[in-house]
Amino acid sequence: MIKAMVSWADVGEVQNPCWRTFQNMRFEVQQRHIDAWRDDPDGVWALVRTSPPDAPPLWALETFYSTEL
Repeated sequence: MIKAMVSWADVGEVQNPCWRTFQNMRFEVQQRHIDAWRDDPDGVWALVRTSPPDAPPLWALETFYSTEL
């Protein structure tokens, strides 16, 4: 389930892979995420929970939603 939509601005327009926190959810920004944002700076990634409901929450950027048609 999508928990939030994350823009490049939300992660400070990072230029290198790193860990970031957005709305109290910590996740890894990988090079592929940055590359997608460089191609479409206004696009957003869906932030989803990747851990089971009974485990501590783990979050990941999963699907990119482009603003280009």
